[in-house]
Amino acid sequence: MGNTTENESPAFRRPRGGGSMTTAHTSVATSVLANVPKGKGKLYDVNGDVKIVDGPFDDLEYLYKLLGCDMIQMVPCTVGNLNKVAVLIMDEEGMYNKTVNDSAQQNVGDQVFGGILYGNILVLHKEDFQ
Repeated sequence: MGNTTENESPAFRRPRGGGSMTTAHTSVATSVLANVPKGKGKLYDVNGDVKIVDGPFDDLEYLYKLLGCDMIQMVPCTVGNLNKVAVLIMDEEGMYNKTVNDSAQQNVGDQVFGGILYGNILVLHKEDFQ
């Protein structure tokens, strides 16, 4: 959906009535961590609930409990304003259960190849997951 690679420029549109150039579309992902302080994350569960959760996020057992699973995968964000500033912690088992996470998919689906997200998804500031 309008993603660009490193060699492509984003589409631009001049606003009516003059003014500066703006991107033709802004990813919802640009605001995903806007109101989330460092040390906290945004959890999208498969039921559509979105909540801010506390860290620290360096304990695998805590992450398993938070995501409700026994296997996780970390995906670095590489697209848009989340590029190099955020990571997704994903319920790796969600794909096996075929539980699509519509809320996460709408908000950060552009961060994964194919755009389909399964299971519970945790979005963190990159510094909070080392």
